Amino acid sequence: DITEHRQSEARSKIRRDLALKLSGRIDMDTALKHCLDAAIEISGFDTGKIYLLDEKSGDLKAACHYGASAYTTEHYLLLKADSADALHIKKGRPNYVSAAEFTPPFDQKLKTEGFTFDAMIPVVYQGTVTACLGVLSHTQDNMPLAVRDSLEAIAADIGIIIDRLSSRQALLNL
Repeated sequence: DITEHRQSEARSKIRRDLALKLSGRIDMDTALKHCLDAAIEISGFDTGKIYLLDEKSGDLKAACHYGASAYTTEHYLLLKADSADALHIKKGRPNYVSAAEFTPPFDQKLKTEGFTFDAMIPVVYQGTVTACLGVLSHTQDNMPLAVRDSLEAIAADIGIIIDRLSSRQALLNL
């Protein structure tokens, strides 16, 4: 199928461009923004966020976000360690759900905001959840497997870049 081939080439180009952006000296905020931009572009979704795990509290804190309403920004910048959202993410398994599949306590929150699809991809590095990539849509109600694979690859990239930049910062602090 020519359309799928073109879409595959576009996803590959976005991932290549992301790798090039992440390959040089870069700070954490800029690196995460590039990763989120690539995820939004690959998915075609209109909202996204990257949470980082606070190792001390266990909370997940939004490090960057895109396209979020004031309500979403206010209520989802911090996922407390014991919240249903955080506990699900910490299981380390991606979660892809359409509006018809939203379950409590998420269903009313997501539907109130008009979301039709939610994808939450934990960032697992060396067997530990360190962050989470999330993309949401107000217009699409599914996500092709090839797009899911690409987002999971970006999540792996996020784990590597977090480790690299954290290690570099630790060395600078010596």
